[in-house]
Amino acid sequence: MDKNELIKLIISSPSLTEEGNSFKDYLSSLRVNRNELVDGILAAKESSENLSQKKALLIKAKNIQNQTRGKLGELLGRVALTQQTNATDDSLVTDKVVFVTPYGDRRVDVYWEANRIAVETKMGYITNSKSIRNQIEKDAYLVENNIVSSVLWLLIKSGSKAAIVNLDKHRIAYKEGWPL
Repeated sequence: MDKNELIKLIISSPSLTEEGNSFKDYLSSLRVNRNELVDGILAAKESSENLSQKKALLIKAKNIQNQTRGKLGELLGRVALTQQTNATDDSLVTDKVVFVTPYGDRRVDVYWEANRIAVETKMGYITNSKSIRNQIEKDAYLVENNIVSSVLWLLIKSGSKAAIVNLDKHRIAYKEGWPL
């Protein structure tokens, strides 16, 4: 199976949408826990906490959620590759491979060196923000210059029409929804 067939296999695989999935439940619980923390912070009386302390706690809660999402996304990228290709877990490198591009360095979530496939996982809904456009531009450079054979974006909660158009325009493969 060649590299293009591997990417097509991942993209065409059914998405997991059933209720009761423990991984999805865990992600949902992260949001609930964060929201409960935020509600608690906002409900605290001024006499027990000042506004700057509340804001600091709120930022900390958001940072914890973002860090957890990132690590879960990397794990999901690894699972997608090992479940749907002949990649072995020990053949994948997570969050350590950095490519130099004219647009800045590009750190990929998961890299399968044997097939030169890079995976980027986005756990939340993406928009065509400057940061996303920059990542897409770097990924297109990597493919166009044969530094990697392909880049696959796993969009767990999908993305805006503009973000999807941008991925298509740069010929970046993507899969919307749960890749398993």
